[in-house]
Amino acid sequence: MRRLLITGASSGIGRAFAIHVGRETDRRLVLAGRSETRLEDVASRCACPVETFIGDLDDPVVARRLVAFAEERLGRLDGLVNVAGNAEYGPYDELPWSSVEGQIAINLLAPMATTHAALPAMLARGSGRILNVLSIAAVHPFPFAGPYVAAKAGLLAFSRSLNAEVRKRGVRVQCVLPGATDSPLWDGGDHPPREKMLTCRAVAETMRDALDAPDDRALDEIVLMPPEGIL
Repeated sequence: MRRLLITGASSGIGRAFAIHVGRETDRRLVLAGRSETRLEDVASRCACPVETFIGDLDDPVVARRLVAFAEERLGRLDGLVNVAGNAEYGPYDELPWSSVEGQIAINLLAPMATTHAALPAMLARGSGRILNVLSIAAVHPFPFAGPYVAAKAGLLAFSRSLNAEVRKRGVRVQCVLPGATDSPLWDGGDHPPREKMLTCRAVAETMRDALDAPDDRALDEIVLMPPEGIL
């Protein structure tokens, strides 16, 4: 998988993954995020050709425009890596509805939109991989995180359904479900001890292993946990 589109590449897991795979000079990357400054910093740390795209993927029009941009700049899209996400915690009855809609939009609808745009060319070519970064919350619901949990569980179900639909046509849909990861998602609120969490680099290395696995095996879902498990 040499030509990749990576969403959420300006921070956290997406940033770590972009820098990790960007060290390989034969890759070509399109990095998407909302911060031009942070994306340019990530691009400067890569040894391979990099293009950047600034936009908010909670708008499906922007998601489709991103995929068209990546296909044009890369010539083809070998892999789509959906990392962009957000979380807002609190009692469900106290969350503003805008927070609920926003979390569903970026954590569920955005990767569905990029996948919808990227899939036709992959199917026509008979090859391609879509890697969705989820959360252990998709299978282990936590309190005070209802919209986030619902979005991640929905994306897991969607990924499983689509993978069953397209895998015999040469396209694979893969998921990585990390446990608590020391990323900006935890900034500004209560959280488990960050020193006990996974590092973003550890998740990035696992993502690369999944995406670049040989064709004689299928890594459909990887659950990656801190050594102490649920924190």
